[in-house]
Amino acid sequence: MSNMIKAYTIRYDEEAKKTIDTHLKLDQELQMKRAKVLQPVPNDGEFVEGLQAVVVEALPSQEEMAEQASQILEGAKQEADAILEQARQEALQIQEEAYAEAQKKGYEDGILQGQQELQKQKAEYDMLAKKLKKEYDDMMEALEPQIVEIMASLIEKITGIMVQDRSEVILHLIDSALKKMEKSDEYTIRVSKEDYEYVAERKSLLLGILEREVPLYITEDAELSKNQCLIETSTRVINCSLDVQLSNLLTDLKLLGGI
Repeated sequence: MSNMIKAYTIRYDEEAKKTIDTHLKLDQELQMKRAKVLQPVPNDGEFVEGLQAVVVEALPSQEEMAEQASQILEGAKQEADAILEQARQEALQIQEEAYAEAQKKGYEDGILQGQQELQKQKAEYDMLAKKLKKEYDDMMEALEPQIVEIMASLIEKITGIMVQDRSEVILHLIDSALKKMEKSDEYTIRVSKEDYEYVAERKSLLLGILEREVPLYITEDAELSKNQCLIETSTRVINCSLDVQLSNLLTDLKLLGGI
């Protein structure tokens, strides 16, 4: 009767080796949630000549988009953790089987061989764990620039329109800020030199947003760039600039995703 125990070879579930294609998931999510460009509608006579009214389709809220990005990140993390846990469980099972076989045979050389097999399997497990850990770290590191790419596409959602070569952006930013602000006795809107003329010509439209007669001043600020805007009231100053909104949303996504 042979006093050698049979060698064990580690078996890895092919499903545990699958590549986590986070980029595909992100692209699919982006395509489903891409916002719509504002569509012009016929002039009904209530606006200043030359100004087109716009209709903004219902868009997902910033919180919803941030939550969906967070779910993608969490899903990727759970998949990586599951792979690591499966590798650990298989290594433990191999150790237990080898030890039980050695005990059953009761031979010293069998026990020695079992110990050697355990060392071999432990080394293989350690290599696999390191490989999976590196893949996991690389994946999480790659998610941040992918989120930045999504942010660029979400500009349409934040501003309500495509921003490239469109002067309507600043008007939409001011419109959104005024609707969310508390009522004030007066308002001063500071914009860049590039946006001043466009905004000043639409002062009556902005007064209509306030729905009451209050002093509204539009001033040019040399320190502001295009699509940057400050709204001053009797109690506070609101920065509704495009770059500030994008920066805040990116920070929220990083916090939700644990980046």
